[in-house]
Amino acid sequence: MTRAAEGALLTLVFTTSTALVVVMSLDLSPVARRAPLLVALPTLALLAFELLADVSRIRARSVIEEHSLRVRERALILWAGVLLASSALLGMLVGLPAFLLLYLRYRSAERWTVALAVAAGFWTLLYGVLVLVLRLPLYAGRLWSWL
Repeated sequence: MTRAAEGALLTLVFTTSTALVVVMSLDLSPVARRAPLLVALPTLALLAFELLADVSRIRARSVIEEHSLRVRERALILWAGVLLASSALLGMLVGLPAFLLLYLRYRSAERWTVALAVAAGFWTLLYGVLVLVLRLPLYAGRLWSWL
């Protein structure tokens, strides 16, 4: 299911719920139903408009956009694999900042200075808070035990 379809489904759930509130409010006395109807009717109109917009977006989505979405999803899964591999091989203290450096530089296209600064700040935070302050033992990694 695509994101557009998920959004349309969620909007449909909200529209149905609001329509149910309107129907249930009709059984109240005129004074008691005034406030729910003042809120629910404009909300229902806005949700119906949003539902129509969502359905039109689903129809307008082309095969190229679907392919592009699948390519981005595969890239994200690949980067998640790199994160797990770097943490398992290099350990948490080295692997996580190394992954962050690579991700920022190559996936987000940040400059080297920005990527290095963020990775160094993350390493400082990891080491300072987890190791020095909380005294938590971090996973050392398989590579260091093999060497």
